[in-house]
Amino acid sequence: MKSEKFTPNSGSADGFLLQETCYKITGCAIDILNALGPGLKESVYSACLKIEMDKRGIAYQSDCVCPLIYEDTQVGEVSVPFVVEGRLVVACVVSEHFNETDYSRYISCLRALDLSMALLLNFQFGKLQWRKIQA
Repeated sequence: MKSEKFTPNSGSADGFLLQETCYKITGCAIDILNALGPGLKESVYSACLKIEMDKRGIAYQSDCVCPLIYEDTQVGEVSVPFVVEGRLVVACVVSEHFNETDYSRYISCLRALDLSMALLLNFQFGKLQWRKIQA
């Protein structure tokens, strides 16, 4: 699968737009979970999320890679599964629970991408669990 270089949205990422985007994505995820059921591989849910976002006309970049800069020097790269509408990081997980490692990782990703919110979607159970993470 080819990684894309992240290009941020030139528009404002105000709270209303972020909430609207979160609502659209959780709607996609609920439909996927209702159709497939819980507990499959994360890659399956990610592939389905691409289909749902394409079907609904939601703009996204997948497998985004952004340089990690320290003291004006690139020291590595950070990658995230999806950046939706140039403003929201989205990840599909299949886990018993969200943990501090998930939060820390995505806060670091948000800082590197200069974005303010991530949405983690957990497909482990029959009812979708999601967490918003803000940097």
